[in-house]
Amino acid sequence: MDHWFVANNEGSRGLNGETACVTIRDRFTNYLGARPCFDKSLGSVCDFLINFIRRESETIRYCYTDGARELQNACKELRIAHDATVPGNKRQNCHAERANDIVQVGARALMLQAGLPAPFWPYAVEYYCLSYNLQSRGDEPSPWQKRFGTELLAPMLPFGYIVHYVPQENSRLTRPKMDMSTNCGIFLGYVRKAGDNYGEVA
Repeated sequence: MDHWFVANNEGSRGLNGETACVTIRDRFTNYLGARPCFDKSLGSVCDFLINFIRRESETIRYCYTDGARELQNACKELRIAHDATVPGNKRQNCHAERANDIVQVGARALMLQAGLPAPFWPYAVEYYCLSYNLQSRGDEPSPWQKRFGTELLAPMLPFGYIVHYVPQENSRLTRPKMDMSTNCGIFLGYVRKAGDNYGEVA
């Protein structure tokens, strides 16, 4: 697991003010998870870990990090066995660093393909991880199948795809009487719920 800082200036913040991201990768299933957050704090890491697993069927028993204080304290708080690298030795933390690279490069590629600017990175990060976890490599099942034993049934639309959607009943937007009953928008992924359960379209 690792925690990386994104916003070194105002233009780098996410659409909702996100400034950092937590990344985790399970070495057995190769499952990749990342969640944008508003700071590099103990609370943000605990919140991520608690909502990453499905409480009724999963636990995190061991975690390896670069020794950042918030990561160590989160493991201690949640009673997860923890080991850390020698401070400053990125080679020892190569798996976490590689996971960060995969997420960052993948999110950039999605935004480039969609023609969206940098503040959309929180949506791109989460959708890239979902796409990554659904891909099989060689004869191996996908990370999603290894973790959950099932397929995700939601359609995987291109990130930034133009879609028509039915607006909420309480929408504040007014429309002419004879206008279309749908709005035009862009697809930014699915709403992720606790345990990596995916709900409605974002």
